[in-house]
Amino acid sequence: MDSAEREGLRPKGNVPNLRFPEFQGEWEKCKVSDLLDFYSTNSLSWDKLEYGTDAIQNLHYGLIHVGLPTMIDLSKDKLPNITNGNTPKNYELCQEGDIAFADASEDTNEVAKAVEFYKLNGKDVICGLHTIHGRDNQQKTVVGYKGYAFSSTAFHHQIRRIAQGTKIYSINSKNFSECYIGIPSKEEQKKIATLLQLIDERIATQNKIIEDLKKLNWDIKDFSSLIFLMLGRVQASLTLLSLTRKIEFLMFVIFCRCHF
Repeated sequence: MDSAEREGLRPKGNVPNLRFPEFQGEWEKCKVSDLLDFYSTNSLSWDKLEYGTDAIQNLHYGLIHVGLPTMIDLSKDKLPNITNGNTPKNYELCQEGDIAFADASEDTNEVAKAVEFYKLNGKDVICGLHTIHGRDNQQKTVVGYKGYAFSSTAFHHQIRRIAQGTKIYSINSKNFSECYIGIPSKEEQKKIATLLQLIDERIATQNKIIEDLKKLNWDIKDFSSLIFLMLGRVQASLTLLSLTRKIEFLMFVIFCRCHF
């Protein structure tokens, strides 16, 4: 028991500070290497991938860092396909609930960034360059929980301590023998996963609204610029017309003086 537990600042034992009230008891502290079995991945670079074909899809680590949500749903999220002639001879197809980690990054906060295959939508997918492919074959966890568990601050504090490198930080599957996550009952996992998915959906909706407002703002600015441009041209035309009329009047006066 630490000082925070003694002073009643947080619950005793391996339980979270914030929890659904209907659940009790400690969470299992599970070593990641005991929870997950790991599978080989390929090293296909971007030039071996393309979008829009029926070939096997490939998860590149760059998409874990930028472009994909924590929960990959292939009914709406897009992954590139392997180009003709570049399919690896040996590979392990991903299953729903599988986890993929990015094994390298320039930022220690991004090392071991994880995504979970939430819905494959009937697609064949394999894990590619700089990824670590893990699966809970013991079925201790429900689909939708692991992605959030491996995105937690507690997990990434552990990763930062063991990530190796100077400019590029990296990990491998053996490092997971030094990391732990908490595993509650499956009912509590489901409730946690459902809540966090709803929050993710709300954030995505708000981000889309913000992007739409930005586009609208630029459209208004473009429209305003067009109006000012048109007004400027109208003013210039009126000025030119006024000048033209003055010249015409002056020419008329000169004409009259010369002929009368």
